[in-house]
Formats: sequence, structure tokens, C-alpha cells
Amino acid sequence: MIRTIVVLLAVVVGVAAAPAQAAPEARGALSSVVRLGDALLVDYVTADESGGQVPARGLVYLPRTAPPPGGWPVVSWGYGTAGLGDQCAASVRLRDGVEPTQAAAISAPAIAALVDSGYAVAATDYAGLGTPGAHHYLSAVAEANAMIDIVRAARAADPRVGAVWASAGHSQGGQAALMAGWLADTAAPELEFRGTVAFAPETNAEYGLSLLSPAFPPGELLTPLSSLLVYLLHGLRAARPELPVNDYLSPRGRAAVDSAEQRCATEQRAALDGTPPRALLARPLTDPAFTTALHAYLGLPGAGWTHPVRLLHGTADQVVPLPLSLAFERGLRASGADVKLDVRPGIDHFGIIDAGLPALLANIQTVLD
Repeated sequence: MIRTIVVLLAVVVGVAAAPAQAAPEARGALSSVVRLGDALLVDYVTADESGGQVPARGLVYLPRTAPPPGGWPVVSWGYGTAGLGDQCAASVRLRDGVEPTQAAAISAPAIAALVDSGYAVAATDYAGLGTPGAHHYLSAVAEANAMIDIVRAARAADPRVGAVWASAGHSQGGQAALMAGWLADTAAPELEFRGTVAFAPETNAEYGLSLLSPAFPPGELLTPLSSLLVYLLHGLRAARPELPVNDYLSPRGRAAVDSAEQRCATEQRAALDGTPPRALLARPLTDPAFTTALHAYLGLPGAGWTHPVRLLHGTADQVVPLPLSLAFERGLRASGADVKLDVRPGIDHFGIIDAGLPALLANIQTVLD
């Protein structure tokens, strides 16, 4: 009997002494804030596509004017494709005094114009860029979460930042901005979301990508998409380890995906210049397991869009072809969404932000003011 009591006491003491597990931090919780010139570098908590907590980093820019009642309205900005390595993150390059990537450079005038117009701008680098873990490139939900949660982080970093916000972005960031707008009301009900402006966004890409194979398309067709395919498969492999992504890759494709974090986007495009997508593949991407995973990973919803969506796209875009936005706009319009597509003749993928800057400001003013 005495022995039994001793054992029970030992168990009770052991349980009492066991350290309590820390409660998960709220999404958008700040880990650190550092001033870098005119920007605040914020490290914060966000969630991946499975809901698991992951760290993210970004830059917050504040107007020089006094905030209106309720605080400065916010534009959450999504950069286009910068790369997969930490050295490609806009915040890391600003901190280290390194020249910005092309994605950050072409976004800079839009960010400056928004700030000059009285809006706070929160520009995420997405999870896995400048922070531990792999960047899940083109994971619509993960990137949207990062865009939503940096608005929370901006408000925590400076109480003058308001709760009214909109999303905007280019290419990869256009896709992220769209998904952020679709998720906003349920993911961040304490904020007041108003609308999205997306420049040449990645939309409906899953339909074309799922047709690729070692034999299709023939010749050198779609070669400009090879670097995006490599980045996508790297992100999908990290996000879905149960999916045998490596089995779909040729030796050349496996080497490119394995080394994808080593080069930022401009260098990656140069390294794969002349390499068509078919040369990267050992198997077709058409089997049901792969196409299902691809649609879940990067697809955007076809219905349920409750806020205004404005799309801008150039006819000369060879990275994200205009027909993708045409199809996306038609689908949203058929679902009853408030959507408009502004087509710019002769403008390519990297010139659309500059060409559409007045439209960006006009649309943001319409929804936020």
C-alpha cells in the first residue's frame, strides 16, 4: 500500500513539474520590428496552406502625413517573383544594402505613390523568404495568409495604422492579392477589407501546367515558363512531401529544382534560357494525383468573390499570357463578382505596373477613401 502511494505521488509530482506547452501565437503577432530608413522591417507569425504556424517577414511603409480618424488605410502589397532563396527577399536586400531584385524594383514606384497618397503599405516577402523554412512558391493560401497577417503586424508595429485595407500585387503577388481578398472576411474579421487590384496575376495556370509532359509542348515552346515551373515544383515538393514530385523530373529538372534557392529570378531565367519545360520532365503532369494537388495548391476559387476585383494585363506579356486573365475575368463575371479587366496594348509583364500606376491609385482611392 505504501509503495502504491509513493508511486502515485511520483506520478502527480512528475505531471505537475512537466513544463506547460506554450500556446500558439496569434497570426500577425510581431516577433521583431527594426527601422530601415523609411521602412519598418517586421518579423511576424503567419500560417501555411495547412494552417501550421510559420514565420514571415516584410516591410511596412508609413505616410509622412498625419493619420485620419481611424488610422491610415492600408494596402497590402504582393511582390512578383523574386526567387526562392533568402537572399532574394526585398527586406533582406534592403537590410544588407544590396540592390533590389527586379520584382522589388518595379514595385517601388507603386509603393512610393501609395505612401505619398496617404496609405500605409505593408509588403510581405511571404513565408520562407528571409525566414526559416522553404518558400511555398505560388501556394495561393500560404501567400494570401502572409499578405493578410502583415496588415495585423503593421497595426501592432504602429497604432496609427488603421483596420481598413485593400490588397494589390504583381504576378505572383497578384495571385496572392486575389486570394487574400477572397479569404479576408473570414481570415481577418477584425479588419475591414475593401477590394483588390492585381497586375498580370498568376491565374488558371494549373490548367496549362497540368498538360505538360516530356513530349508537350514540342520544340522550344513555352521556354520562358521554365524558371516558373522549377520554382513551382520546388514549392510544391516542400508543401506536399507525400507527393512524389521528384518522380516527374528528368535529371536536368531534378538538378534545377534542387538548386532553385541558389539563384534569384533574373539569374534563374538566364540559367534556363533555351530550356523548354519538356526537358525538365520525365513523366507527364497529367495524372490525377498530380493535377489534384496542383489545383489545390495554386488554384483560385471560381465563386464567392464579395469585394471588387480589378485586373490589369498587357497584351505583350510572355510570362503570364493575357488569355489567363481573360479566362479568369470571364469566370468571375459569370459567378456574379464585381470584376473588371483593363487590357494595355503593347505592354509586357514587367512594364504593366508602371503603365497601370494611375489606374492603381484611382482604384485604391475608390475602395479605401
